[in-house]
Amino acid sequence: YASCFALTGRVVILTVCKRTKPVHCMPFDRFVVVCTLLEVLLYLSASVVWPVFCFDTKYGSPWRPSSCPRGKCPWDSKVVVAVFSCINLGLYLTDLIYSQRVKFVSSSSR
Repeated sequence: YASCFALTGRVVILTVCKRTKPVHCMPFDRFVVVCTLLEVLLYLSASVVWPVFCFDTKYGSPWRPSSCPRGKCPWDSKVVVAVFSCINLGLYLTDLIYSQRVKFVSSSSR
């Protein structure tokens, strides 16, 4: 999660500061796509691994423990992390698809 946040922060800061010159011997557009693809892969792994290790009967509990008070149960936090991991995966995937579409449409119209 921290790696994805740091990469996204770097891309946003570079874009806002208009420092979109080549980064590490590649055009900035390609750098953004590589970062977004890496973030999609990281979130994909987190979206699969986290629920398996938290909600599989072998590693955790698939059901909310009855002894946990509402709103203060660690199990609730695990559910929130799993849901937001999937939401972030969807957002990063949408960003990757949209940026590729914009790049393809803008390059074909020239």
